[in-house]
Amino acid sequence: MSLLRTLLLAGSLGALAGLTLSTHAQTPTGGGPVALNSTLLRALGTTNAFSARAEVRLLDRTRNQEMLSLTMNFAQLFGRVRAEIDMARIKSREMGSNDVAALRQLGLDQIITVVRLDQRTMLYAYPTLRGYVELPLPDENPEPFYQTAAGSEEVEGRSCVKFRITSDGQSNRKDKLVALVWKARDPRHLPVKAQIYQPDAVVEMTFKDIRASRPQPGLFDPPVGYKRYDSLEALTLSRMLGTPSPLP
Repeated sequence: MSLLRTLLLAGSLGALAGLTLSTHAQTPTGGGPVALNSTLLRALGTTNAFSARAEVRLLDRTRNQEMLSLTMNFAQLFGRVRAEIDMARIKSREMGSNDVAALRQLGLDQIITVVRLDQRTMLYAYPTLRGYVELPLPDENPEPFYQTAAGSEEVEGRSCVKFRITSDGQSNRKDKLVALVWKARDPRHLPVKAQIYQPDAVVEMTFKDIRASRPQPGLFDPPVGYKRYDSLEALTLSRMLGTPSPLP
């Protein structure tokens, strides 16, 4: 696998882990637009504080086929989100064992992504390389957001209220459907499952082993002892050359 393909793959999966980028945001590699936006965080609720194991599936909306699945460690502290993924645990039609081996060789197989709406930043950290890249979140004009209760369902053994989120206030318009969210019937109303609808794909997240305690704020800061780089290319190049060139 070429270095460019490796970087694009690592950046795209890191962006998927963040799940809150604008549709106009770029991956750390400067690649194409990321097809996810802040809808998820708005749907989950910016007043939440919890952590969980999240099972994520990316589905082809037209053919209803799974394109990618992964498990990540997920934490939310109000308007801050952290996701940790292991590339070796990703299942994808586009990603084989050779891809994982190439990512591991470059130290890109472990990714931590942090999104902070309060600082309008997104951070990609790589534990193997002990380095990170921090990017500004783009300015965006969020589309209208209407939430309507749509009955009760049991998800992961928990009684939940199902909510439909639309962009025009008409809950029966399929073309205006933005998301479905299942929230537990308990005092915290924490999310148990979410489906985010894009023109060509659906991102589905199911939260398991939910912990209602508040995550430590330090989890959402740049990792201690990591060096900052201006791009994923610079970070990877320093690994290949053995001469780190962090930003001051």
